[in-house]
Amino acid sequence: MIQPNENSDNPCGSTVMTGSVAATTHTRPSISNEIKEKAAFITAKEAPNIDKDAVADLAKSIFENYTLHDDGYELAKKLERDGWNVDTMFVEAMDYMDMQVWEIHRQKCVSWVSDNNIKPPLPVGAKLDCGEITGISKHNPASYEVKKYGQDDSETGHCRRIIRYEDAVLAEVN
Repeated sequence: MIQPNENSDNPCGSTVMTGSVAATTHTRPSISNEIKEKAAFITAKEAPNIDKDAVADLAKSIFENYTLHDDGYELAKKLERDGWNVDTMFVEAMDYMDMQVWEIHRQKCVSWVSDNNIKPPLPVGAKLDCGEITGISKHNPASYEVKKYGQDDSETGHCRRIIRYEDAVLAEVN
């Protein structure tokens, strides 16, 4: 039986149905503290004017102050309150923290796909509640490229929504 999953953030705007064709039995990696700690250490190592002895302390401070989607300025303001000397170069270095988090997460997802032999449960051309699957994303693991219904590529270019396999909901047939 198909049941609504109310805890999903489906970008198509509909409730994801667990038990649907698009559901997967393997759970995609989430952005964990382990990922944030690794990204914080990489970011701290790249920060300008930081002594090698202070890298671990800066990494700890970055980890404790970072929230998802922080830009370098927001993160640097938090770090300045923690006593770190902040200048323009430091802010620029902190801009990479969020990118590091997402790249490490993407790499974990690539491994998850490979380790679990994840395959697209729906074919290219399948109709979803928010558009038609036109391809498999080359940059976002286990994700479809979806063209919104009514989209004119001559006006919008080849713009596609990226929908994770587990968030894809087949269109209802009337």
